[in-house]
Amino acid sequence: MAAWNHHTQWSDAHYYLAYRKYAQNTAPGFKGRKEDCADLSIMLMIDFAAKSGLPLSFYDVDDWLYASKAATPYGPFRKLGTPWATKADYTRIVQQNIQTKSLHERNTTINVSGPQEGDLMMRYTTTVFGITDKHHTALVFAVYPPGKAHPRENDPKLPSFPGDDAALKQFNVTEYFRGTVDGDGKTAYRHSDKDVHFDYLNSRGEDKRNAELIYYANAAQLKDIGFEFRQYSSDVLDNWADWDGSGFPPRGDYDWDPSSGTGAGSRTG
Repeated sequence: MAAWNHHTQWSDAHYYLAYRKYAQNTAPGFKGRKEDCADLSIMLMIDFAAKSGLPLSFYDVDDWLYASKAATPYGPFRKLGTPWATKADYTRIVQQNIQTKSLHERNTTINVSGPQEGDLMMRYTTTVFGITDKHHTALVFAVYPPGKAHPRENDPKLPSFPGDDAALKQFNVTEYFRGTVDGDGKTAYRHSDKDVHFDYLNSRGEDKRNAELIYYANAAQLKDIGFEFRQYSSDVLDNWADWDGSGFPPRGDYDWDPSSGTGAGSRTG
């Protein structure tokens, strides 16, 4: 059965704006959660879509399709995956199979207007040998234009960011004011400047699986170290108007003719 009741469509542009507002209001409540960086972002999007009756379709790097309108994942050559019966099942299965690489390569596109609330702040790079080098996903939930101060700029209870290595060791600290950082990645100052700043939800690593809220990060500085601001692609927001979720999807290589003995394993529709 479908992961939830679907009764609205992404073709109404209002819904992506509503998702951005949902991220702004909901992401701070994820502070302290134990999921990794990609899983937190996926969970929030699934929660929003389910509440709104919207379909979602995620793709992993092996071209498996995880469509909420269906009851199971679909793989190339008419393979079926583990079925789901509830939103919780669907969330768990998607989180098990969609990571930063697949989010970056298959499920998002660069937002040229970013950062915006609901954007994924992502870095995914590989070495010349194709080995993953640096990768990370975080979720933007508030944005401040140049010259706009943060409401907690002068909050003495909110520590300035000590740098990535130090933050990793501060397991019980889950809020930092990043501001504009120095060459060591430590907060240099907390006041506004000529750059766009933003707040984001962050999960640092296995040594600190305790989700943080990072305030007033400098967007230009994050871009300089390889981060992009990305939004969900049209494939993820596919309404599948030509498919009710039963049988195999009518587009792509999921509907290949088994008698032909062919099937490329990539979605072409």
